[in-house]
Amino acid sequence: MEELKFNQAKQMVSEFIADLSKRNELTELDLSFPNQDEYQNSKLNIAFVGQYSSGKSSLIKGLTGLDDIPVGSGVTTDQVTKYDYKDLVVWDTPGILAGEREQHDEASFTAMDQADLLVYVITNELFDDVVGAAFRDLCFTKGREKEILLVVNKSQRDSGTVETKLNGIAEVLEPRIPEDFPIVFVDAESYFESLEEEDEEDRTELMALSNFSGFIEAINKFSQERGLLGKVTTPLAAIHTQLEELLGKLAAEDPTQEALVELLQQKMRILKSSQKQLQEQFDGNLAEMEQNILLIGDELAESVDDGLNEADFKHIQLRAADDVLAQVKQTQLKLEKIVDSALSTLESDLQELDTSPLAESLKAALSDHFQATDQLNANADIDIETHNIGDKYESSVKTQQTLKSAEKGFSWLSNQAINKTAKEGMKAASGSNLHKAVLEVGHFFGAKFKPYQAINIAEKIGSAAKFIGPVMALIGVIVQINDDIQQEKRAADLIATRRDIRKNYREIFLELKNEFVKRMDELSTSFYTTEICHVSEALQDLQSTSEANIKQRQQIEKAISELNNLRDRLVLG
Repeated sequence: MEELKFNQAKQMVSEFIADLSKRNELTELDLSFPNQDEYQNSKLNIAFVGQYSSGKSSLIKGLTGLDDIPVGSGVTTDQVTKYDYKDLVVWDTPGILAGEREQHDEASFTAMDQADLLVYVITNELFDDVVGAAFRDLCFTKGREKEILLVVNKSQRDSGTVETKLNGIAEVLEPRIPEDFPIVFVDAESYFESLEEEDEEDRTELMALSNFSGFIEAINKFSQERGLLGKVTTPLAAIHTQLEELLGKLAAEDPTQEALVELLQQKMRILKSSQKQLQEQFDGNLAEMEQNILLIGDELAESVDDGLNEADFKHIQLRAADDVLAQVKQTQLKLEKIVDSALSTLESDLQELDTSPLAESLKAALSDHFQATDQLNANADIDIETHNIGDKYESSVKTQQTLKSAEKGFSWLSNQAINKTAKEGMKAASGSNLHKAVLEVGHFFGAKFKPYQAINIAEKIGSAAKFIGPVMALIGVIVQINDDIQQEKRAADLIATRRDIRKNYREIFLELKNEFVKRMDELSTSFYTTEICHVSEALQDLQSTSEANIKQRQQIEKAISELNNLRDRLVLG
């Protein structure tokens, strides 16, 4: 069977770290590595729960490849059984038996509370009252809807289409809809029959009918979305930070260079911290807007019932459109304030760095350096003495070359800026470029930003009217329905209409979100990315000028390149 990408990723990271730990050039630099024992023992608990006789044990057997898992018709699991499989602990639980076996039900419910993630298994017959109630309790009472993968097993036992089954599932999920959950259809019976089938054509057909590869892919994706790869790559991020810092320190051959590297690294940390905090606030406001817009859609969907007439629906729909527009404008105002505040704080933090004791001592030394350089240019025969911040500098000429690179990170490192500072004070030279940039990128989410026009939100919301058409013919008309089948069809039509309305509002939010994200990306690219690149280039230039520890630097650069390639492979999958 296929290995989960999680296991492959963890193995790749483990081998990479083990290889780094054996490189003498790196171990001599006191590079610390993650605790491998703790790393290997980090496992995720995934419980297969749900309906009895739904094939949970069979699915686990096919997933793990373990032959000693009992399977068969009827109840085969009477207690929670855990299987160590690679880096996962897979739990096989008793099915929910509608109160017929209370010990089984209690064991299943306990497992649901204790497991990290849940694979909720039902059959082609979908939810019964008890299993459906348990599912709703997990989702809407215990708030675990984001931790559930819904699996429909025995999908080949009837001729019903996927869409038909989704409509049946929708009845249990309201006010959510099937599209809010990861759902996979599988047929374990066909999978095991394919393993025993000798005819290649029949075996291929059975394997396709089983969709077992799709089931494994769903488990894989489910694990990734719950942060497994994030947990795997965390050690890489820690190592990357150490390698970058070591590379910077190796470049610092004299006190001037050391001070420059330290200041540049501090500026890099300030920029990245500001960018991260701003992104977190941005994401939080978008999440709030999503919740409010989906709630508006839910309220509109809930208005669709037998007592609704067309005029009332149009009125409710117009009100919903106004409410969505108000949410968008409210989010804009919040984001504009957040961006302005973040950039103002950033400007203050960087100006504080520019006037720090380390920066001031460096400026004083550089002022002496530039004076010496001017003398050297005036009289090439003059011997230039070295300068100190505690120790001796490199020659004036080499320091000049170093500073030329470092100007990318701090504009006040130039001869002109240093002289201006000496004459007019720090305020004249420090922060002016940043302040100009802040003014240029401010008001990114102001009045000129109109995402609702970009996606024609009025037309999008108005399109909800198309969903009411098939049902409106019956709404408000006095009709006596005696036939049970007609009543059931009527109820199904109402559910389908409400589901379509909710889908429409989810699409509206996603398009709005795209507009906001594009705007934020413009801000990030035009300011943060540019500033971070300047600092990074300055650090790289400083590192390239260092002649000491060449072999160690090459080894670190090689390790960084390998680490970046590995991380890209893991992310791109």
